[in-house]
Amino acid sequence: YEWEKVKNGVEIDGFKLSGWLYWHLNHWKLTTDDTDNPDNINSDINIITPDLRDNELVINNALLRAETERKGICIMGLRQMGKTSFESSYGGRSGVVFKNSQNLIMGTSDDDLNNITASIDFGLLNCTPYFRIPRITRDWGAERVQLGVKNKSGDNLIYSTYVIRNTGGGKKTEKGAGVSNLKSNLWDEIGKDDFLSALTATKPAMLGVNGWRTIPICTGTGGNVVKAQDA
Repeated sequence: YEWEKVKNGVEIDGFKLSGWLYWHLNHWKLTTDDTDNPDNINSDINIITPDLRDNELVINNALLRAETERKGICIMGLRQMGKTSFESSYGGRSGVVFKNSQNLIMGTSDDDLNNITASIDFGLLNCTPYFRIPRITRDWGAERVQLGVKNKSGDNLIYSTYVIRNTGGGKKTEKGAGVSNLKSNLWDEIGKDDFLSALTATKPAMLGVNGWRTIPICTGTGGNVVKAQDA
């Protein structure tokens, strides 16, 4: 039952929770300050399932519409929205739920990509035990992390793959090409540099017989007024 809910969502009292929102609120994990001791600067860091905020409700509605209309989503221009938490949760769910999928994470700098992949790594290791999948490879800096196991013969039985690509300030436009069977397509900090050419290169990997098989999600908090022209 939980597998069905995190894949296709659930309707409760007339309100539709997307598969992502159900996953996010019930099975994903984040770190947060100890709210029991808010005045103590030396309080512990807790591991929690996320709270339901207005921000997540807005994203949930956008996702449901995007999946129905086969369109992308752009989230831009605000801080403290929790975009890294959202991106990591969305990407983490995709790698767990969709067997044989490839999940693309794109950015224009190593620092930004490291923030997202570290959050995905943490969430995959700490999510509900039923949904934890072993790793074949673990180095998020090597452009590819594979979930799955090795059999007794030493062959890789790949469950799903994360592909991490850095466009080098938007100059390496081919970095988005050559990926197939995309089930998530995450683009971080699109306001910092050019990204449209690299995004266009992923279009063939997003197309299935019924249109887009995935929803491209582009996020950013702001950027240089010249370099943010693509955004």
